[in-house]
Amino acid sequence: MSPSAEGWAALAELGRRGGPVLWVITGVALVVYGQLAYGLVELTGAAGRDAAARCQRRLISIRAGIAAAPLLGLLGTVGGLVTSFEGLMADGRPTALADGIGQAMLTTEYGLLVAAPALVLCGLLERRVRRVAVSGAAPGATP
Repeated sequence: MSPSAEGWAALAELGRRGGPVLWVITGVALVVYGQLAYGLVELTGAAGRDAAARCQRRLISIRAGIAAAPLLGLLGTVGGLVTSFEGLMADGRPTALADGIGQAMLTTEYGLLVAAPALVLCGLLERRVRRVAVSGAAPGATP
């Protein structure tokens, strides 16, 4: 199996174990990190107050995504626990309990792993936006 095929297989397995909530968190992560990267790149170039204003507006949706990621992880936790108890009630197998708890922990961890670094990058972007808004020129831009 090629490395890229192994990666896709691992991603499919992760999605199977984490359930649909994990895919939603992945979508939130893609949007948040894409917006953060776009904002950081936009402010790195020779941009002025207009770019800072655009980034300031973008920060609203970035903060919403950062706040949503751990909450979606919590939703996955509840879903995993419901799955655990349904499986335990249906056939009494301990593996059903373990699968549901595994899903619960995976989605919680993933939600936090998405939010924590994004929060740090959001702070960096906010500082750059303030600096550009005050000075009128991007950091590192040559006049």
